[in-house]
Amino acid sequence: MVGGSAEDISSKADFNFKIKQTKISVSIAIGKFKISLEKNGKYSSLRLTKYGFSIFKHNSGMSSNSQKHLFASKSYSAPISLNPIRSLFMKKSNRKFLNAIKAFIDDDDKTALKLLENANKSIDASFMRGVIEQGKGNYKTSLESFEKVMESPAKLGQFFDKHNVYFKLNLDLSHEQLLPIYFDERCMLICLSMIYSELDLKQDAFELLWHLYSEDYKNLEIILLISQLVVNSDSDKSVYKDVVLITSGIQNRTPLQTMILLNKSKALKILGNYQEACNVLTYALQRTGGRSLNLIHELLYEQALIYELLNQNIRAKKNYERIYLHNQKFKDIAQKVHMKGVFKS
Repeated sequence: MVGGSAEDISSKADFNFKIKQTKISVSIAIGKFKISLEKNGKYSSLRLTKYGFSIFKHNSGMSSNSQKHLFASKSYSAPISLNPIRSLFMKKSNRKFLNAIKAFIDDDDKTALKLLENANKSIDASFMRGVIEQGKGNYKTSLESFEKVMESPAKLGQFFDKHNVYFKLNLDLSHEQLLPIYFDERCMLICLSMIYSELDLKQDAFELLWHLYSEDYKNLEIILLISQLVVNSDSDKSVYKDVVLITSGIQNRTPLQTMILLNKSKALKILGNYQEACNVLTYALQRTGGRSLNLIHELLYEQALIYELLNQNIRAKKNYERIYLHNQKFKDIAQKVHMKGVFKS
């Protein structure tokens, strides 16, 4: 019943898919039906709701496909609108491609990949294979698919335009900050940069993102991606200076800007500009509304590390204790708080 419902989409389906560490949650709304799937570790639960009635199914031993990507978590959303009558006139290979997308939405990657083997040989199909393999952590296989797409990036999205299908990916950059990804060359470069990073090809990833920045230097998402990549890599000092340069003038109005400021402070710390880095974090912490608790803890933790470098140990300890009060498992916070002989008046 549940498996068949996704095959019978006739109007509009709203789909949300999130992966965060070992927890995966999926929900699809089709008309008056709502399907919700949640996996947490090896356990899963499935709920189908219509007119207030629910059917539950629990399975054990199911493993999560969650992988550690460039960012802490990743999410997709795919609203799809398709005329069912029009689909009857599709080529068989195109219908298989569409069914592969539905299988992907249903979190059935195995079926999706099998259908894609016999689906059309379009650039869009290659893109879908790349996305699925990337989600499974098969980065080399994913890279092969994406490189095929890059041979004709202008053809991306042609299948969806022709058949009136809307498909969008949202990458969870960090701390619940979503980046919309569409079927275009910009999307490809972002996906490739993430895969290059996972394959330890940091320089290739940086060059792709820098190309995007050169085309749209005011794009805050790209600035975040570049700064995130650099501060989490071993780079030359000149690259850290580039991060400081492209983040100059960033204000603190949105959580996205706050994350950029966090990365800017890390770059400044690496360059030895401790006081300036501390000032950036003080500015970032002046506005906490709308910021996740985890992001606030990241800011406090990074500032505490800099306080230690500035021999301001009492301030460092206060920051560590503020974090410990809410999350005793945050990084090495317990060790920091209880470490003897480190903090002196």
